[in-house]
Amino acid sequence: MSEQETIVQEPETAAPVAPVPAQSPTDKALEKLGVTRTLVEELKKNFGCVQLSFIAGEPYLLRPLFRRELRHLKDPAAVQGGNDMHLEEAIAIQCVIAPKFTKESIVLSRAGLASSIAALVYNISGFDIDTESIEL
Repeated sequence: MSEQETIVQEPETAAPVAPVPAQSPTDKALEKLGVTRTLVEELKKNFGCVQLSFIAGEPYLLRPLFRRELRHLKDPAAVQGGNDMHLEEAIAIQCVIAPKFTKESIVLSRAGLASSIAALVYNISGFDIDTESIEL
């Protein structure tokens, strides 16, 4: 090859890149909570259902409350003070999977948060199931 001849290489064409699918709001919320879809499936097997709820724009992963747990929580010896606020806090600590609450963190949260969580937990636990009755 002479000094004047140069080899021109054709630029390699990159393989087309498939567009990354947009992340769903549910997946974004689970990621924010540090929860995988695999964990959600495990939780569903253990608890029958799990629910992703949003309170004031923040995600919470909840599980239902079972009758034996409620019986224990309603025992005055089990819940300090035995009043509704303490029961709501105990339900939040027991049934919020993520973000995890402790006695210390729940009392530092906004006043209505434990009440809102308890209402959602009661709902997924069967207290507000739509029922139909027929008058005979």
